[in-house]
Amino acid sequence: MMNPENRIPKTATASRRKNERGVILLLGTLSVPVLISMMGLGIDASVLYGIKSKLQLASDGAALASARALSIGLTTAEQADSARNNATNWFNKNFPTGEFGSSGTVVPQPLVFDDPTNALLRHVVVTASTNAPSFFMRYWGRVSTSISVRSEATRRDSVIMMVLDRSGSMQNSGSCQPMKDAAKQFTGMFAAGRDRIGMVTFNMASYVSSVPSTDFRTNLGYADSSSSPASGTGQIDAITCTGGTGTPEAMILGYNELYKTGLPGALNVVMLFTDGLPTALTLDFRGGVATQMGIMENVTTCKDANPTSVPAGGYSLNSASSPRGDLSTYPPAWSTGMVMGSGSYL
Repeated sequence: MMNPENRIPKTATASRRKNERGVILLLGTLSVPVLISMMGLGIDASVLYGIKSKLQLASDGAALASARALSIGLTTAEQADSARNNATNWFNKNFPTGEFGSSGTVVPQPLVFDDPTNALLRHVVVTASTNAPSFFMRYWGRVSTSISVRSEATRRDSVIMMVLDRSGSMQNSGSCQPMKDAAKQFTGMFAAGRDRIGMVTFNMASYVSSVPSTDFRTNLGYADSSSSPASGTGQIDAITCTGGTGTPEAMILGYNELYKTGLPGALNVVMLFTDGLPTALTLDFRGGVATQMGIMENVTTCKDANPTSVPAGGYSLNSASSPRGDLSTYPPAWSTGMVMGSGSYL
């Protein structure tokens, strides 16, 4: 058993506890400014992060909107102005004055320039800045924090061959005129003087209406997008829909025009407008193809679109069909066994 003489007197224990309570109160009082500062720093940092995220999103959107607007205008200078205006409008809509208490926002004026090593690329650079407010840290002398962001978008020039179905089924289904209207609106999405657009139309036979050209709006008939359908008169307006559907030849002709244009760094596209499966095939019955098929030029019973067979004075197998464009410049890899220089047979 503990010797009663070794016990701590009750008065001494009470005095020690009283002294400890005083130390805790002192430490708590001294830590209050530190805790408040940490809380203020956390709140201000959250506000700063939110404003910077919103500013970056607005800047990114402005850069994309600016690059998209590079198709608006007849000259590169007008297109650059459209890009700058579109970027400013987009940014103001997504980051209005005073957003989240910010101040001194600098509205971006995009820098539009051609790539120094690739003339087919155009760059848009958007920079924006603002001042994020401080709520707690202002008591330590920091009233606001400056934030700046940078965004960049790139646009490649396009080379597009529209391949338009002008077969009878398009007329019968009521799709001929809507296709023409849609083709016009499609051309209006690209930059005149920079992009190149051409057109192939087809029914049983295919025809290169226009090779890829930077003057595509004049050639194809696009003038104004404010009306519906787009105004203007050109080769699209001259399309009439009748006959069968010889899709394969038209696609080959479209690709051939892209190949002849020869811009591998561009966005090269064949855009097909059609309403159904092919119903016509183009063949050359001369030479090796005729031999393999067991067909003699003077005795074949194949009929042309009239329909008339060769013995009855129909399509001559010894003459090439003139309206289908130049087939002499296909890629060398396509030369062997290529179906060329013929008419269309049902």
